[in-house]
Amino acid sequence: MNGNERRLPSRTARFGVFEANAATGELRREGRVVKLQDQPYRLLIYLLERPGEVVTREELHAALWPDGSFVDFEQGLNAAIKKVRFALRDSAENPRFVQTFPRKGYRFIAPVGWEEARSQPDPAVTVSSPGRARMWMLAVAVAAGITAGYWWFRWREPRGTAAVPVPLTSYPGVQYAAAFSPDGRQVAFAWDGGSGDNFDIYVKTRDSESPTRLTNDAAPDLSPAWSPDGQRIAFLRDLGNGRVAIMLIPAAGGFPVQIAAVWAPLAPQYRNLAFTPDGSWLITAGSGKEGSAVGIVLCPAETGACRPLTKPSGGYDINPALSPDGRSLAFLRGPLLATMDLYVVPLEGNWSAAGEARRLTAWNRFALSPAWVRDGSEIVMASGEYFKTRLWHIPVSGSGEPAVIAAAGDEAMLPAMAPDGSMAFSQRRKRVSIWSLDLRRAEQQSHLVRWPASSSRIDTHPRFSPDGGRVVFKSTRSGTDQIWIANADGSGARQLTAMTATFVDMPAWSSDGTKVLFRALQDGHFDFYTVSAAGGTPRFLMRGNPGDGAPKVSADGQWIYFHSKRSGEYQIWRMPAGGGSAVQLTRGGGMGGRDSPDGRTLYFVRYAGGDNASLWRMPAGGGEEARVIEGILGESFDVTGKGIYYAGACRPDGTCPLFFHAFAGGENTQLAASTLPGNNGLCVSPNGHTLLRAHIIEIGADIMVLEGSGK
Repeated sequence: MNGNERRLPSRTARFGVFEANAATGELRREGRVVKLQDQPYRLLIYLLERPGEVVTREELHAALWPDGSFVDFEQGLNAAIKKVRFALRDSAENPRFVQTFPRKGYRFIAPVGWEEARSQPDPAVTVSSPGRARMWMLAVAVAAGITAGYWWFRWREPRGTAAVPVPLTSYPGVQYAAAFSPDGRQVAFAWDGGSGDNFDIYVKTRDSESPTRLTNDAAPDLSPAWSPDGQRIAFLRDLGNGRVAIMLIPAAGGFPVQIAAVWAPLAPQYRNLAFTPDGSWLITAGSGKEGSAVGIVLCPAETGACRPLTKPSGGYDINPALSPDGRSLAFLRGPLLATMDLYVVPLEGNWSAAGEARRLTAWNRFALSPAWVRDGSEIVMASGEYFKTRLWHIPVSGSGEPAVIAAAGDEAMLPAMAPDGSMAFSQRRKRVSIWSLDLRRAEQQSHLVRWPASSSRIDTHPRFSPDGGRVVFKSTRSGTDQIWIANADGSGARQLTAMTATFVDMPAWSSDGTKVLFRALQDGHFDFYTVSAAGGTPRFLMRGNPGDGAPKVSADGQWIYFHSKRSGEYQIWRMPAGGGSAVQLTRGGGMGGRDSPDGRTLYFVRYAGGDNASLWRMPAGGGEEARVIEGILGESFDVTGKGIYYAGACRPDGTCPLFFHAFAGGENTQLAASTLPGNNGLCVSPNGHTLLRAHIIEIGADIMVLEGSGK
């Protein structure tokens, strides 16, 4: 300790169910140790010494980072506060312990009692401890032959440790796919740098705040994996148009080298790369031909051709994870990327499959990135709704029941096991709200304002009723994707569906405004349903093929337009509104189709990469296809009698301007307001007065660490 470092008091602070022993540096919750790093712990003690007072940021800087010893003080303080809140299970929005005064400081608001520090009893040997009581109850249950007691024991929290996840990274933006070095001292991860424009690979030591950037290519770099000797890091680079490169870079920094390339789906929330234990091969997902089924492939870690490890007849095999002994491979398989289940296949000594893959789950739900626990008895996997995944323990034997890891919370994904038995995972956050623009005031610099029916969760795909009096939209405010309805002014919001499907989205009105059409993902199919606008039981309309989406009712109410890949690539199809056979309309590709108010013209988009698209038109019954607008944001457009409102391609600063394309003259006029990213729906009221636009308010992800979950 240097002369400027502040000494901790030799006393114990008690507040709520917590106690902080300043002498030993331990924080305990109900007698059990809660892990908290040194700097956040010192910050907590400083606040505990002055309960009820506003401690300024300047005071904290002088006390905890003296003599400018920490260059980026703002980032360090914000990270420390965040870690304190996680340890205390506190919330910045509704604080019970630490209250924030923006740009000023912090105040500890709970009552605090101080007493002389004394040694803490070990809860593992204290008769009255919760862990001891649970063990006694378990013994009685086992003696009585109650099988449920066995499973309760397996999934209970580790004795002596409070299962509270703490941040490993807490930088702005998104951090995904933690990968521990073989010695457990370092972690590699993909980070968008806080700006959201591009992912690169970073490395940090577990006890440091500042990461080292390894890659800086303009293309996204994802899915880092350490070589068994800790000398190299492999990762995947997006080459565009479905092509993915397998790259290697020295762990200490240097030039990355491409060793192979495959056709594969790539997303930040996937972990699609793993080394074999001898370091000579890399396992990833891919195919050698565009458009063919994606399987697990084995690629040399030096140079050479990749060879298939699994050969699915269709759909996808993704997210490979090698068992600790190298004898089994876990992966996800499904007809769609949104409908996956967990499989395990035994391996030969040359890393080829030694038999058929064995299915461990039959959930047919959204799933992500399995990881083996250290003893190989279980696999941890994320599964659930698209933006409500949770982590699950899956017994490899198949004889036990899967169990949720409750301590990891919602939005947990990408588990990774550390050598010390802890588990890292990414916990993401996303808010999408619906905003309105008064089109009558656009020339007077009108701005988007938050639509009153928006929640604090995810609200997307608004659509005005034919009479303009109501709006139907998708929301997660009830905990899962459901269809909601509200008055056009945002009042009177109420839930319209209560489906158990993985996805429930893309609502659209019938032409008479009495029913709502929507899509739901069940058993690997996007089925179409209708439900009364007054509420009630949804009525099944059509069993869709994988990839069917964006249903819209024609202006005359006779047809339903939708896009589908049933012919091999996305095209616009239509079917009778009352049910019946579907007919393909477009030939050159199309998504998000909808017709003009007079029903004569069909408009649709063609994607050019990412969310960038062009808008096209054709006669509603089929015919010549012609481009109308170049550079729009996905399917965020609506057609009126006078023209087309749309969100333009996003700019480098992240904003996506709103435009009006006039049929008379064909001019594109930028509206007076811009909006944030998000291809989440745009609609205009029938009277042309109001535009509703769903866009992303916040998106991010931190890497968390949970002790004792990796065995």
